[in-house]
Amino acid sequence: MKAILTYTMAPLACAGLLAGCAGMHLQQADQAYGRMAYQKAGAMYDKVPASKMDPSALLRAAEAARLQGDNAKAAQRFASADSVTRLTGPEALHFGQVLMELGQRDKAADHFMRALTENPEDRTAQDLYASCLAYKSFFKDTTRFVVNELVLPGIRNAFSATPYGKGLVVVGEQDAPLANANPWNGLSYLDLYYSEKKTMVTWLNAQPLPGQVNGKWHEGPLAFSEDGRTMYFTRSHYTGHKLGKDDVDVSHLMMFRASLSDAGEWGDIHGFAFNGDDFSTGHPALGADGRTLYFASDRPGGHGGTDIWKAWTTAPAGASRPTSAPQ
Repeated sequence: MKAILTYTMAPLACAGLLAGCAGMHLQQADQAYGRMAYQKAGAMYDKVPASKMDPSALLRAAEAARLQGDNAKAAQRFASADSVTRLTGPEALHFGQVLMELGQRDKAADHFMRALTENPEDRTAQDLYASCLAYKSFFKDTTRFVVNELVLPGIRNAFSATPYGKGLVVVGEQDAPLANANPWNGLSYLDLYYSEKKTMVTWLNAQPLPGQVNGKWHEGPLAFSEDGRTMYFTRSHYTGHKLGKDDVDVSHLMMFRASLSDAGEWGDIHGFAFNGDDFSTGHPALGADGRTLYFASDRPGGHGGTDIWKAWTTAPAGASRPTSAPQ
């Protein structure tokens, strides 16, 4: 009788142990997700069977994967959540974006329509739905162009390419030790790199811009003056190794100007006059006149959310403050 009792209790004990492990991993995943440490959150969610997660946990797992660019995994998580509770609103929109990235445009259109059913004024959902219906027309003139992926040795990912010198300056990231990694995706923080063109399809190893521009946190995107000796660039709000945050623990972006020395190094860094601790300012672009500086900001006084603003590097009369750019 004792032998039978021991035999039947063992599976129950294992089941309880597994449930406890799943609960612990889920708690750790949710905590990491709350800190926007999506790389760690995704790893923890992967340890929890989908059957042990409610729809809200499945959506957090899907978002953790989406925000790291893992669209295949995100689609699986969104589909699991959708099978339990039909997704609508922002969740349907995000699922549609993932499906669009995977080339599943018909399914994506269905989810964009779900988002529009809940919020017909959602401009993003409107544009994406229209794109799903009209994407074939985008290839109408493709025989006139050849598009190839640009591989820049020395960096893992790159975007916001800006012509400079004999090559490009890009915003890039590399593999990084865990202690120095960006918790969002487990890679390095964004820095500015220069790569020179070798042939039509090959480029030299990307190198960080020399000087004081790259620091501990994020840098980029940027814009150069016409002579290439002044740079306007976006940077995380930090001083030394300390990240600046507002009253609700959010760190905003700021814009800076740097100058190129005769030794070929970037320094003499100055903050933009209209930076603020409670809103973001960045993504600079210079107008054709070389004086008008356009930038993105969610500062008060705009039309809602993030708007395009402009200021002048040498302000004309009466232009002492930036004004919202006409749309």
